[in-house]
Amino acid sequence: MDKTYRHLLRTALAALPLACVTMLSSCSLDDDAECPAPNAPATVRVSVSAGEPGDLNGTRAGDDVNADEHEFMHTLYLCILDESGYVQEMFHEDDGALQNLIAGEAAAATGDVLNWTSENITLAPGTYTIYAFANVDGYKGENDLAQNVDVMDYLQDQFKRGGGVRTDLPSFRLNDPAGKINFNGGMFIPMSAKKTITVTTNTRDISIGLDRLVSKVRLTVPSNEYISDNSKVQFSDYSENVPLLGADNGGYGNAQLYGERTAASKAMPFNQPGDVVSFY
Repeated sequence: MDKTYRHLLRTALAALPLACVTMLSSCSLDDDAECPAPNAPATVRVSVSAGEPGDLNGTRAGDDVNADEHEFMHTLYLCILDESGYVQEMFHEDDGALQNLIAGEAAAATGDVLNWTSENITLAPGTYTIYAFANVDGYKGENDLAQNVDVMDYLQDQFKRGGGVRTDLPSFRLNDPAGKINFNGGMFIPMSAKKTITVTTNTRDISIGLDRLVSKVRLTVPSNEYISDNSKVQFSDYSENVPLLGADNGGYGNAQLYGERTAASKAMPFNQPGDVVSFY
């Protein structure tokens, strides 16, 4: 066989597997379906997670206390903005108000919804920003105009279909959320997230994880001769007011936060050495 011919044949055979891989990877649909046209809209589902029992609870403070029952989702609100900053999907009621996406789930009543996944939605290829807020109902905060703003009223004013988000969202601060948590009273741990994503024609699933805006502290009272029974543990100088969006989730960054951090103090009683004291 001619040497030149053999060389060309080896080259062609070596390239053949690569060509097959390229053909297979260019379309992830079923074999009997046609590949979507370039820049065709994508049909996607959005998943929001508050973690699993036993996951680290205190993402804001970096502690190692595990998430427990009632420390997950009670309500959930979600908005998707396009590259220009305009709301494309808001998951709202007919009157335009933000909708609690997990209202029909039994576990929502006790703050125990771990994950939520949307139905299929259609998005054109491009860059989007997703905002998610959980358990913010009933909380108050501070913007540039007032010090006691209802968080849900604020979000409904922020996110309107076809409109853009006000620039003060990264500066909004919650007023003492840790001091207001009351599971029996319907006040659960507030959470939020912000994520920028790129959607292509082949995008199918989008996931986002929530950041808890307070941390749980658990202390074990040591046993020694200087600790008496029926005393208190004092925990001081922590920030009472916190941003609605954490820095790691695209929050305040270099923005000027409204309100003050306000150093707070917590006194928790215990009966005897060896007791475990837990609080937010």
